[in-house]
Amino acid sequence: MMSNMEDTKKLLELRQEIDELEFQILKLLNKRARTALKVRIAKGGTNIYRPEREAEVLHNVAARNTGPLSDEAIKTMFQSIIYVCRAIQEVKIKKGS
Repeated sequence: MMSNMEDTKKLLELRQEIDELEFQILKLLNKRARTALKVRIAKGGTNIYRPEREAEVLHNVAARNTGPLSDEAIKTMFQSIIYVCRAIQEVKIKKGS
């Protein structure tokens, strides 16, 4: 059994790992948003929303999901990401992005 000091040290290490993972996720989300802007340019600024493409993305991420998150949880998260990236295609949200 670990002492309180060891528990605290382990908890701190785990929190630092989560902080690093969150930073990596943040960088990837911003990279995805920049790519969505490039897609808008490639489309000539028209026909931004393609439901069949969204369905394909959701199918692909669920098919590659190895857990512990459920497929539905993954789909929900990616639906949010897609929604925000679609919005950024319509209006650039933050300068310098």
